[in-house]
Amino acid sequence: MQEITEVSSFEDAWKVLRKHFTEQGGLLDQMEHGRKVLVSLGDQPEEYQELRDIKAALEIIHQSWGTTDTLPKWQVCLLWRVAPRLENMLRYTAEPLPIHILHSKILKWIDNALSMYDQMIRNPESLIAHDVAMHMMALKSFTTELRFGRIDSPAFEELIQAVEVLQHFWRGRLTVPRLGARLLLFAPLESWDLKIYTDEQKARLQGMKQRLYALIEACFCED
Repeated sequence: MQEITEVSSFEDAWKVLRKHFTEQGGLLDQMEHGRKVLVSLGDQPEEYQELRDIKAALEIIHQSWGTTDTLPKWQVCLLWRVAPRLENMLRYTAEPLPIHILHSKILKWIDNALSMYDQMIRNPESLIAHDVAMHMMALKSFTTELRFGRIDSPAFEELIQAVEVLQHFWRGRLTVPRLGARLLLFAPLESWDLKIYTDEQKARLQGMKQRLYALIEACFCED
């Protein structure tokens, strides 16, 4: 019989995420010490209590953030560090698939926590403005080219320069814009490891990804 998830407040939610994402004995720490975690596919209920707690915590955080358009930097930093930690596990595991699935699922839960789409639906003006912005954006970018199996180095350098500007603007601040945080936290879900890439291209992309990750880390995590 499954335990009932006991995450009932904003404070509880952050305690749960700190425990499982950063502390000794938490879920990620256990996985680094060899624990195998199976993740349910799709929207099926999670087998493990820890995953149910993480999901519930992120749902409460989403509700509590409401229409807030700036977020505490330490909270964004905590969420950001999940993906690189899971990706590091992939380097030495003999069973990468469960970690890949967990990586994707947790990042989608985080993305949902940062999303303001439900508030936009209740405010048709904001939703329409969002749609106009999407139509006005240039279609070509480093990440869109990546999805088609093309490495656009000039576009990547432009992306790096843009993140460097954000790092400069956010240095010393206690909060960061919610939209900017969401866009950067989505970086690990881009198409970095398509099967069509050669080993040489994969090594090149790994270097590019780590360069971008280091900048994102600097944007959110001023230790």
